Amino acid sequence: MKQDRFLMAILAGIGILVVISLTIFLVRRQQITYLPEDTPSAVVHNYVVALQSGDFERAHGYLAEAAGRPSLQAFRDVFLTKQLQPGQASLKLGETFISGEQATVQLTVIQGDSGLMGSSYRQNDRATLEQQNGTWKIRYLPYPYFNWDWFQEELKK
Repeated sequence: MKQDRFLMAILAGIGILVVISLTIFLVRRQQITYLPEDTPSAVVHNYVVALQSGDFERAHGYLAEAAGRPSLQAFRDVFLTKQLQPGQASLKLGETFISGEQATVQLTVIQGDSGLMGSSYRQNDRATLEQQNGTWKIRYLPYPYFNWDWFQEELKK
């Protein structure tokens, strides 16, 4: 009898710890929100949030109006067919450098391996943006957020 009570107390304690852990996980889970689109880094942030939310129309709207810009359908298809998988990576925004109507945002792309060893790969890169009609628009982002042939008209000829 004493062993049954002891075992039940241990199981109850484990159950309570599981409930507390799940509660903390769900409460602390941050909701990713859009930022005001007045800086180049905020535009990059919003582009990534739109991709993660599956709002391809909004993400497409952050691309520059220039030769080589993919159509909305082509843009959407690249993500839906998993040619680009931004959900497999995370992006850390760094310093922003603005020169006239051009901007560069330093980035670190972290791609994790879901394998047994769980290794990850870090890549330092940049985002380039230009100001069009008073708003910042993306011209380049690294893989897996941007396709290699977007805005590369000379490569398509």
